[in-house]
Amino acid sequence: MKKNIGKILIVLLTIIIVIAYTISKYNNDEDNKLDYKNSIYIMTENDNHDGNDYYEINKDGKLRITDNFIPDKDEKYYFKDCFISNIDIDSGKILNTYKEDTCIITDSFDNKITLDDTLKDMINKTTRYVNQIMDITIYKVNNHYYETIHFRLSTHESYKFYYYDIDNKKLKHIYTFNDKYVTHIKEKDKLIFEGE
Repeated sequence: MKKNIGKILIVLLTIIIVIAYTISKYNNDEDNKLDYKNSIYIMTENDNHDGNDYYEINKDGKLRITDNFIPDKDEKYYFKDCFISNIDIDSGKILNTYKEDTCIITDSFDNKITLDDTLKDMINKTTRYVNQIMDITIYKVNNHYYETIHFRLSTHESYKFYYYDIDNKKLKHIYTFNDKYVTHIKEKDKLIFEGE
């Protein structure tokens, strides 16, 4: 009887190993099938500021770890104290109001800037989100615009990363990070988010 239990355990262990290997191989094959020819590279930093992570993200919002890279030259615009968040009693949703008089907008060199039409449109679209907005960073890379919106949620903080389609005047959600934010971007030859 003990020999049979030992044989059964060996067979079960072998089956578990084969299943685990098959699942692992399937997941790797699926990742390899994803289209990363049309992607951008992003560098992130976590809320503890203890190092950078490097990712490649495709047009479908799929993310994979990548090697270090040199980011494209960019202009960054930081928006602080620009939004008042209130709860709408009827809907129970958080509504954000842009407050130009309290808003501090600076560039990478801490110079105050004024909004051009593109930045104004991006901010107007940002107020539509129904979470408490903490701050915003807008990145101009190769004349393309990206945006990270820092939200405070009930249990954690979230950073939603967007591409702004200038021609269609739309923000396209790319990816949501928890407790980390985009610091730099590197585009490939073909921009993947236009015209969607």
